[in-house]
Amino acid sequence: MKNILIPTDFSDTSKDAFLYAQSFVAENADFTLLHTVHPQMDPAYPYLQTATEVFFKEREAQLKAFREENRSYSEGSVLVDTRVFPSVKVGLAGDVIIEESKGETDLIVMGRTGSNSLFEKVFGTVSSHIAQHAACPVLLVPKDTVFKGIKKVLFATNRDITSEEPILKKLLATLNGYRPEIHFVQVQNDIFNYYNLESEEHELLALFKKVAPNLTFKITKLKSDTAMTSLFDYANKEGIDIIALATEHRSTVQQLFHRSMTKQMVLNSKIPLLVMHY
Repeated sequence: MKNILIPTDFSDTSKDAFLYAQSFVAENADFTLLHTVHPQMDPAYPYLQTATEVFFKEREAQLKAFREENRSYSEGSVLVDTRVFPSVKVGLAGDVIIEESKGETDLIVMGRTGSNSLFEKVFGTVSSHIAQHAACPVLLVPKDTVFKGIKKVLFATNRDITSEEPILKKLLATLNGYRPEIHFVQVQNDIFNYYNLESEEHELLALFKKVAPNLTFKITKLKSDTAMTSLFDYANKEGIDIIALATEHRSTVQQLFHRSMTKQMVLNSKIPLLVMHY
């Protein structure tokens, strides 16, 4: 990963995401610290009395101050060799971030909520929208999350094992620099019940040996009528550091249900959630 996009609304949650990203990225990278503005909707400028140029200069100064105040240092040096570029752009946050993801962005790291109860609802919806529609993986960091390493990753799917190779490669690329234990989990009797993991276990073993021969992995099948709750319970019990799942961009009835599941995971997960796309 070379290009990391970090949206911010200057909230404590986006600060936590920025700090998390600086520790999570274990290689040299360029960070774009993105703040979007929509002056017509900004309570600070209800009548647009402030000139646009002044408005932007104020936000750019605020963004640069945010960058300097929240840089992670260790013994006088940045944890990894990163360059952080502040960027202020006009538009609705979701639209701007998704458009930015279509370029050279390798990963979006963002907080799950905004700065207060009203904006938490708005920003939470934005997070879900971006997670499902971005052109690159999205790592959502819950409020107050502190990076403690990546030792265990839960990977949940509802697809045929043989079709998961591209996503597993994408997961490994995102986790470059780490050698976590990967927990491959399927929940029966709910959304993750489209394929029989047990009958395809030999194919999964072969796939992991092919794409991740040096990693340890664990295969688990859970029986539950509530996939999301079961996954969260499993993640907490096993000490999972990141939950990874993939979603479709297509709008079939089945995938709309899956998108609803993804949205609920985004809004409720207390563990960093990595959303990838087929």
